[in-house]
Amino acid sequence: PDAPSAQAAAEQAALIALADFGHDAGQARVSTRCVPADCQAAGTAVTVTVNLTVPLPFVPFNEDFRLKASEVEASSTQLVGRFR
Repeated sequence: PDAPSAQAAAEQAALIALADFGHDAGQARVSTRCVPADCQAAGTAVTVTVNLTVPLPFVPFNEDFRLKASEVEASSTQLVGRFR
């Protein structure tokens, strides 16, 4: 119904997908970009990007000193339909 609700739903969907694969939500960033700026207008291209920091497996350090293997980024773009 409004932009904040849509943003929260997109972030929640991304975090559920991360949890399904065993990734910690605290290691992820979710961002949304809309072209044009009105994310709810028909025909708008909405791009959601997720950045995830992946820790090195089997590294014998405590939680205060975690080495990161890399950062993974994925994005998807969908068009807002004219019928809702």
